[in-house]
Amino acid sequence: MNIKTIRKYCIAEQTTHTYFRLSESYRDEHGFVRQRMVMGLGRLLELPDFDHKILFLERLNELIKGKPTLYSCKEEKVEQLAQFYYRELKHKKKIDKASGVSDDIDTVKLNTLKNRNIREVGAESLCYQALRQLGIEHYLKARGWDDEQVCLAATHIISHTCT
Repeated sequence: MNIKTIRKYCIAEQTTHTYFRLSESYRDEHGFVRQRMVMGLGRLLELPDFDHKILFLERLNELIKGKPTLYSCKEEKVEQLAQFYYRELKHKKKIDKASGVSDDIDTVKLNTLKNRNIREVGAESLCYQALRQLGIEHYLKARGWDDEQVCLAATHIISHTCT
């Protein structure tokens, strides 16, 4: 999760206000990365310093991921605000409960998998092995054929015997 800043101009006051939103990245059904707003955080006037906002985000991420910490945040305001928004996220069911799945396991969408450079033992592979074991490659080279001609001949033989 990350915090996005939104600047809005107030016509009545003729000033610009900065608002913060908690957002997350995800992949859509086509595999493109998108972002969606999870919760509006308001102006975060309780955290005047940028470093406090970073500490707040780090602490909120720790709470969401369910990672235990040996100590709470040193800044009391940051800790209270992180706990408050964590309870709000849980209450609004905007986050999932932390699962017992280890970090080295990923979910894979099977319908989005694409194969490249597939290698399998099939008729072509068996035919190529037979050509090598029979020594046809050496026989052709002994007759004056170069490597490219031998490869082309092997490809021709393999493609015609396997079809």
